[in-house]
Amino acid sequence: MSNDLKVQLKAVATAAADGTVAFPRFKQEQLVKLYNVLSNQRATLEEALLADVGLTKSEAEIELVETLSLVKRLVEESDFKLQTEKAEKQLREKGKFYRGKGVVVVRAENAAPIWSTIAPLATAISTGNAVVCLLPESTPTVSSALQTALAASLNRFAYVFTSAVSLSEILKSGNLPSTSTLVVSGPSPQTLEYPLLLNQAGSSGPTILIDRLLPSSPPHLLAHYARLIARASFHAQGRLPGSVHRVIVHQESVEQVLAALQAEIRSTFGDDAEKPSNGWARSGSVRKEKQDLKHLLSSVNEMGQGKILIGGAVKREVDSLSPTVITEPSLELLRKDVRGPVLLVQTFASHEDAFYLLDQIDSSVLHVFSGETAALEYIATESTAVTVYGNNIPMSALYDPHGALIKASSYVTDCNFHLTTLSNRLPTSQLARLSLAALPKSLAYNRTKFSNSILRVFFLQGVFLSLGTVATALLAGLGFGGWLAVGWIKGRYFV
Repeated sequence: MSNDLKVQLKAVATAAADGTVAFPRFKQEQLVKLYNVLSNQRATLEEALLADVGLTKSEAEIELVETLSLVKRLVEESDFKLQTEKAEKQLREKGKFYRGKGVVVVRAENAAPIWSTIAPLATAISTGNAVVCLLPESTPTVSSALQTALAASLNRFAYVFTSAVSLSEILKSGNLPSTSTLVVSGPSPQTLEYPLLLNQAGSSGPTILIDRLLPSSPPHLLAHYARLIARASFHAQGRLPGSVHRVIVHQESVEQVLAALQAEIRSTFGDDAEKPSNGWARSGSVRKEKQDLKHLLSSVNEMGQGKILIGGAVKREVDSLSPTVITEPSLELLRKDVRGPVLLVQTFASHEDAFYLLDQIDSSVLHVFSGETAALEYIATESTAVTVYGNNIPMSALYDPHGALIKASSYVTDCNFHLTTLSNRLPTSQLARLSLAALPKSLAYNRTKFSNSILRVFFLQGVFLSLGTVATALLAGLGFGGWLAVGWIKGRYFV
């Protein structure tokens, strides 16, 4: 690590400690500068994404739109008067105030280098933190453009941008305050020294669950499901933190879902996956995940761990894999966190079967599709997922599956304020005696009384016996009366 970087890290720690980064007008000014520099550099950043990450033009535009929209919202929320009134209200009514954690270290990832850098950076700025951004080395064009633009625009004593050192080197340097927080996209670092905010949906990644389709479901519903699934699985080559590579479908609806999914993939990619028809997706590059994907396909083809329904061919001349759908995957395959344009489809027979299957998978994010609100609520509450989306896969969930990276509470410390009126305070001994006198001598546990067991058991029998007795008496009376009437008529007219 260079001496210049060590000096910068010390300056960042000082800015966090002396309160510079927590001043409301400073935060607002830095957020405005951040938005302006990103907006002015849109064309450069878009070209860098195309060159380094291999995204299509539409995919690059989506990442920039998601990023700029977030910064714009934070700028609007950072209004000085609004923030001051909000802080005063929280302090007086709830006895709470919030303080930034100090220094936030952000490690971006190569699949979404702009969003994974700017989203936590902007949120950390808005909550009064100094920031150290470690830009990915594997996307040199994007990292260089971001470092040049951000270092020239933002306060150089409060924010540092570099791609020259790794996270482990930063941690070993000893220049970070003990209250620092790590925001990591990608594999978790082997450290327990600092609080860690990990942008990950479990070791297996997110899962989609499609409940049994209702007979009354509209025809366009399946097409809508298929469109969302294709976007979640193949957008940005299926390499985002929230990309979904696993769908479990009710066995009575799986054929309909697969047919709709095949139609959507043909419509999106056409006959040649390298030339998409709508411009937002293409076959995923496997430069970084090439060996893992080849091993996955060989386990399917040679070891029978699934059946390839669509795709599965690696084009060597472009080093890419076309969108691939695998049905009947083995449990071993289903547990894997795939990085690439691969979708695994498994079936379940009942909700209990689905819960058992989910328990075998480390998936903390669940997207549930069902035509019944009660079923959605039941699955959400009974599953072990931390975050559940109902009937939707928002684009933001692909970049931040839990929404934790853009949540202000992830970057602040809750502080409590207790105010006591001295004029009304009693001496300690007198206060203790009054408090003891006010306490009850004993407490009773009042259980809810059940109904009488005899009545509970024999009530219905008693009702039926009573009704039967009344009915028998009525029928007997009618029968006897009828017999007397017949005798009278016989004696009166026939004798």
